[in-house]
Amino acid sequence: MTISYHGSPITPREVLLRLAGRHFCVSFAAPADIATVDAIGQSVMLDNGAFSMWRTGKATNWPAYYDWCDRWLDRPTTWAVIPDVIDGGAEAQDDLRDAVDRAIEAQRQIAHTLDRVGQPKAESVRTAIAHINPDPVVEVVSQRADAALLERLVAQADVVIDCTDNFATRQAVNAACVHHRKPLVSGAAIRMDGQVSVYDTRQAEAPCYACLFPPDQMPEETRCATLGVFAPLVGIIGTVQAAEALKILSGMGSQMAGRLLMLDGRALSWTDIRLQRDPGCPVCGVRCTGA
Repeated sequence: MTISYHGSPITPREVLLRLAGRHFCVSFAAPADIATVDAIGQSVMLDNGAFSMWRTGKATNWPAYYDWCDRWLDRPTTWAVIPDVIDGGAEAQDDLRDAVDRAIEAQRQIAHTLDRVGQPKAESVRTAIAHINPDPVVEVVSQRADAALLERLVAQADVVIDCTDNFATRQAVNAACVHHRKPLVSGAAIRMDGQVSVYDTRQAEAPCYACLFPPDQMPEETRCATLGVFAPLVGIIGTVQAAEALKILSGMGSQMAGRLLMLDGRALSWTDIRLQRDPGCPVCGVRCTGA
């Protein structure tokens, strides 16, 4: 018998309530739905959220997690995930995260195949590109994108495409693009929703990523690995990003600066939101406008 657990938080609330009688997984890193799923769920898994916390540079407060579990482990169908630690420390965590995963990447990212499960994702992508066209020269960088690395790589780029899945890295990529005045094509997808925009601070009135998502207002971390994503949605958003990047590289230019396209995968409808530059933005508030 297979039991499927619905990861929370689940929005809108009406959708959550329609899942009454199902099984739920609530993360300590994003526990907002715990009271509701405790009341309506058939069973509840209390996840410690350690991996999500680690990805955002935070440490899990284990005593607080145990206290949280004590409050909700009062029914026979509720159970908790004990601390999960990978031998080898943070480096091993990086290796695991950056390797092709059969259950995650192979079903929604056409760059990866089952015979490359366990390979570094960057290596797998280079192999996929070579199978299509052996002429492009692909530099593989299998390490965390810290400020020093981004300083070197972004300076060399004509356009940057952000396909990362965590807030801290997105902010670091944006900061490097603003510093070097490089156009940034940003895309994201989670569950049935996607979004894409171009942040090009070479244009005086164009906002940067931090104008929309201030660095000091970190949202609840959401990851495809825990919350899931509708597989075709990743391809749709990625194709739009590729189109915008090609228009910039060809000299045609992108009309997406100052706009955020949001895709509702359920209705397959787009919402076009106009974005304003924040003059007080800590990243791009003071910018060079020269060539």
